[in-house]
Amino acid sequence: MLRRRLLTLCVLGAVLVVPQAAAAAPATPPVVTSVTPLRATVGAYLTIRGRNFVPGRMRNTVAFQRVRARAVFVPADFATSRYMRVRISPKLLPFLVIRADIPRYTRFRIRVLSRRFALYFTPMLRSPLIGPSRLASAGGLAGAVGD
Repeated sequence: MLRRRLLTLCVLGAVLVVPQAAAAAPATPPVVTSVTPLRATVGAYLTIRGRNFVPGRMRNTVAFQRVRARAVFVPADFATSRYMRVRISPKLLPFLVIRADIPRYTRFRIRVLSRRFALYFTPMLRSPLIGPSRLASAGGLAGAVGD
């Protein structure tokens, strides 16, 4: 009788512990494979392709970072596990390079935060150039490229 109770308790303990261990497994970090378009303005949409995104609206966050500046966090409008769409926020305007009192196109590296942060920012060749919208640039940009 005692043996049967011990065996029952061991089996129940194992059944209760296994799902908790599986749920505690760390999430895999997101990976960005491509960003399009590579030249966009504030207010436009960026399409980010990769893997390990959290599907749904406003469930992922994209970090935009210019060289030698802090990162700016923008929530993604829509995402599947391999595709994400984010609108470039006006929060990026103060971080654009300014030359001759005109904001210029600036390269921002991208990193995605889903269940956890991506391991690295996008390399420079896969990072978009972001400039002010046509309405924000009174004098026009004439295709100038910064950092």
